[in-house]
Amino acid sequence: MLAIARVAFANMTLSDTLADASTLAKLALAVNTVGLSNMVFVQYPAVDDPADRNRVLVDEASASILTEALQRDLPLTLSADSLGRSAVLDPDAAVPSSPAAPSTVAPGEPATPAADAVPTDGAAPVPASAAPTAAALPDNVSGQSADQVTCAAKR
Repeated sequence: MLAIARVAFANMTLSDTLADASTLAKLALAVNTVGLSNMVFVQYPAVDDPADRNRVLVDEASASILTEALQRDLPLTLSADSLGRSAVLDPDAAVPSSPAAPSTVAPGEPATPAADAVPTDGAAPVPASAAPTAAALPDNVSGQSADQVTCAAKR
């Protein structure tokens, strides 16, 4: 885990709080049991600045939807074509194994919890009707679940 953190650290510009390989390793260990199908990476929604083509501006409407979903701790659902301009699904890649059960949700479809899912922390089962509904993000919010294998898009 520390070797992966060192490689990531050497190839990314990180905030001051993450600019340490051991911090990245601790973060990776903390999410180790979450499962790749339960992680979603998104790019904060932006639009081209009409006054300066070298800048982007926050897309306030889409950002508001994303922010509300994150604040409410809702599962995120991306559109089927959400990878953005720089990535495509790698058709030859095997889906990596994950500690959690693999996702059976097709891209773009809302994730729904299993009926009466039993939490791993010993709490009482959560009826499916009480579980939070997935937040469908606008089409211009790009991203992917961590279990999707992608490669650079050819232009």
